[in-house]
Amino acid sequence: LEDKDLLDIFQMLYTKVEVPSARTISRNVIEVFEMLKSNLISKLKVYPGKFHIGLEGWTSP
Repeated sequence: LEDKDLLDIFQMLYTKVEVPSARTISRNVIEVFEMLKSNLISKLKVYPGKFHIGLEGWTSP
């Protein structure tokens, strides 16, 4: 967590909080994506109907 003030608030609310680094979160997201990717592909290949995928993208300043 890059925001020291936010981390202080978390620790005030729960002293045992463990906030992972941005690098750890990024690595974990990629690992979960890779684990689920092939499963999703195989399910979509055998799906008999139609489906709609909606995505929303945003950036913060």
